[in-house]
Amino acid sequence: MIDHLKNVAALVESGGEITLGNVAAVGQCVALLKRPDAAIHDAYEHERFIDEVNAPGASHSRKPQR
Repeated sequence: MIDHLKNVAALVESGGEITLGNVAAVGQCVALLKRPDAAIHDAYEHERFIDEVNAPGASHSRKPQR
């Protein structure tokens, strides 16, 4: 299963964190992590950062560490 979320795994292994609330089934958890996995890949490879929580313009320009 972690093969499908290699970017999430790389982020966590390098000291990053992802926090999820209560998720009833593992399948739902994997489905929820596919979008962040793609966003992590975009940040690593293209230095594009997406912030869907904070106000517009609250992006960061620092390249993530792998």
